[in-house]
Amino acid sequence: MYLVFLLCLVMLVYLVARAGFSELPFKMPIAGEQFLLIASVVNLVLTVLSFFDKPGGVGFSGIGWGFGAFVGLVAAIVAALPLGLPALRARRK
Repeated sequence: MYLVFLLCLVMLVYLVARAGFSELPFKMPIAGEQFLLIASVVNLVLTVLSFFDKPGGVGFSGIGWGFGAFVGLVAAIVAALPLGLPALRARRK
């Protein structure tokens, strides 16, 4: 989940830079929307993997299905949907 956190920070830095500058001070190899889509989908995949693959299972290490796990999963899905659905619809056409 640290990788998800770092990727979210990178996305946040990009969005702040895009809001603060009329032209970004750095060049990206892909479009900004593509970057956000890819980062959101990677976050979603990593969150789903960590949701289903807890270390030690239930009861062995004291790590359970806390409220934060469900909130994290829902947040990852909500973050990926606004960019992912239009991309999927455009690809089907």
